[in-house]
Order: sequence, then C-alpha cells, then structure tokens
Amino acid sequence: MGSQAVSWSGDINHFINDNTFGFCANATAGLIVGGEASGCIAFNAHSFGATGTLGGGLEFPGGASLSAGPFIGFGAHNPKDLGGPFTYAGANGGEGLLFGADFAGGTGSCGQHVTTFEPSIGIGLNLPWPASVHAGASNTWVWTP
Repeated sequence: MGSQAVSWSGDINHFINDNTFGFCANATAGLIVGGEASGCIAFNAHSFGATGTLGGGLEFPGGASLSAGPFIGFGAHNPKDLGGPFTYAGANGGEGLLFGADFAGGTGSCGQHVTTFEPSIGIGLNLPWPASVHAGASNTWVWTP
C-alpha cells in the first residue's frame, strides 16, 4: 500500500511539473474564413506568466463567440513553452449560451511537442446552425516576470 502511495505522489509531481495550467478568455468570428484571439494567465509549480494569441483559418459555417475557460498545456514545462506558432482546432455549440472545446499544438522552447486543451463556456451566435467548427494557425506571445 505504501509503495502505491509513493508511486501516485511521483505521478502527481511529474504531472504538475511537466505541464502548465491557466485560464483564458477567447473571441472568435468568421464566416468560412475566420479569426481568433485569446489572452491567458498561465502558471505551473515554479513559474507564471501571461499569453496573447492571434490566429486565422477556417470557420464553418460561421459565427461569433466570446468564451472563457481553464486550460492545460501538456508538455509545457513553463509558460514560455506556450509561445510561438501553433495550429489549432475546436468547436462550439449553442445559441446565446455556448459550450466549446479547443486544442492547439506546437513546439516548446526545448523542442518538445506541446498540446493545449481548453474547454470553455461563453456567449455567441452560430449561423445558420447552432454549432461551428474552426481550425487554423496562430502565434502566441508570452510575458513572464
């Protein structure tokens, strides 16, 4: 029993130290062609920072949304690993009240693969259906103290 507790504590320690967590606010808009912008507060066990992202790509069929939610950056050992070019994809659904999820992938500052996941809730309008998907490329700037 004791060895299992030690194993779990090691797994939790690795998870906390090898990933970055945070909270983001997002805006998307478009009709076939779209854009996205987000701002995040990011932190892990030994650092924190803020990010800003701008991107563009396809949005089908189209709409506009403002949303917010928590995120995790798998493989981002610190907030700086969230900077640079990323590809992204996501979807949201609903009219008025929206629920969504977004994924992004890029390369961290040490060459490692970084994947982010963000579930979100917000407000918006999707036309002509109450759902929209989006994908594209973005660039993220990071500020750390």
